[in-house]
Amino acid sequence: MPPSWKGFQPVELNTLINCEVSGRHTSFYFTNPNSRCPAKAVYEYEELLSATGFARIRKSFPANMLRLKEYIRDKGSSVILSNKTEVEVSRRKKGHFLSRLKSFFSYY
Repeated sequence: MPPSWKGFQPVELNTLINCEVSGRHTSFYFTNPNSRCPAKAVYEYEELLSATGFARIRKSFPANMLRLKEYIRDKGSSVILSNKTEVEVSRRKKGHFLSRLKSFFSYY
C-alpha cells in the first residue's frame, strides 16, 4: 500500500508490473495506466516486494515475475513485461535474476 501526499490507497500486488527509482522517489506502474510516486526509496519496499515475487533486474528496477512475458538471451539479456516495456538485465543482477526466475517458476 504505497503512501502518497494525499494519504494512501490499498493496491493488489498482482496488479503491480514494476517499480522504477528516480532519485529518492519510487514510481509504481500497474496494469492500469495509473502510476504512484511515494516519497520513499525502493529499499524500503524491497523486503515486501522480494517476498511477493519481485526481482531486481537493474539497480533501480524491481519487476514482478508474474508480469514477465519474455526473457531474451541475446547479446545482452533483457526482459519484456506485460506492459510491453523492454528492460535490459544488468550484468551484476543477471545471476541473481536467473536463479530467482528458475526458483520462482518451478512453483508454477
